[in-house]
Amino acid sequence: MKTCLWAFLFFMVACQSENDAVVKGRIENGKGIKVRLIEVDTDKKKETGNKKLGIFKRFKFSTELQYPRFYELKIGDTASVSIVLKPGQVLNIRANYKDVANTLIIEGSRETNDLIRLEKELIKARKEIDSLYQLVRNDTALYINIIEEVEKVQQAHRRNILAYIIENPSGMVSLATLYHRYDSVTYVFNKMRDLQFFKMVSDSLRNKYPRSKHVNALVANTNNLLQNYQNQRLAQIMERQGVTGRLPDIALPDIHGDTLKFSSLQGKYVLLSFWSANNQECINYNLRLQPVYNKYKRQGFEVYQVSIDTSFNNWKKALRFDEISWHSVQEQDNFFYSRLYNVNKLPYNLLVDPSQTDVLAKNISPAKLDAKLNELLN
Repeated sequence: MKTCLWAFLFFMVACQSENDAVVKGRIENGKGIKVRLIEVDTDKKKETGNKKLGIFKRFKFSTELQYPRFYELKIGDTASVSIVLKPGQVLNIRANYKDVANTLIIEGSRETNDLIRLEKELIKARKEIDSLYQLVRNDTALYINIIEEVEKVQQAHRRNILAYIIENPSGMVSLATLYHRYDSVTYVFNKMRDLQFFKMVSDSLRNKYPRSKHVNALVANTNNLLQNYQNQRLAQIMERQGVTGRLPDIALPDIHGDTLKFSSLQGKYVLLSFWSANNQECINYNLRLQPVYNKYKRQGFEVYQVSIDTSFNNWKKALRFDEISWHSVQEQDNFFYSRLYNVNKLPYNLLVDPSQTDVLAKNISPAKLDAKLNELLN
């Protein structure tokens, strides 16, 4: 009998692959809830196991891996835990269902703990940035000061992430952090000089995990970024030789809710202007701009003015009170275009040529604009 038992145990151990990874644990106050393990692939998510917790509130999932992969452990309907799982690894997870975030304990994976810590730092930075932007929504006169504060928050957070990446260039967590975002359009690493970190992590992981889908996707993305960088350098060389490219397009809603594109005004000299109805200097500028606009609007001149006012009603009232008739649009959400055009003061403007490839003047006064348009159009 003992011989049979030992033979059975030996058979079970032999059948268990050294690549098998295990995620197990216990969720206090979790009786009756469902725990699910979901693989996060490069293009989709796939459930690999689920367990309804019984009286012992325990769960266990196992999967065979050839290289590290990313997972989410869904605990009930509200809590989610990010996981980096490696072949042969055993993760033991404990938490209280009433407060998973503050009671979570993970044993068996330093990288998973690093990933969760860095995600918490990202969430903290997002909240700080959102609270700063809320101040702008309440008072757009604070825009320039708030933008500076937002940049300080982002720089401090970015330094912490860079320190981790430099120390762990061949870690899967470093790969994940390269794609962290503050919002839907603003990545933590969004500058040209950040290419060096993409390449550093890409080269390190490609040698370590050549079969990983996430690593191969990073390699492909890094190569595309490098190619774009080369294209931009070529464009800069062409610009120095007198050949330029189009300015970034803008597409925002006007007072009627219709989307108006900056590029739709191609063929005319355009004053691209950024302003706020809460800024008296902007209002004064508009009053001085109106006679210049009326003088040249039938001769091939137009104004495309972007409001950073977060109150639609205040913006609308200002347009009607000052009888503004040029093209006016509003940017409400995350000031994407203001940041894209590096708006660091209000009012802010660029005089753009008809092909929208050349900036003829920056922050030009109405008087100087009058003289410039007289030179260009007469």
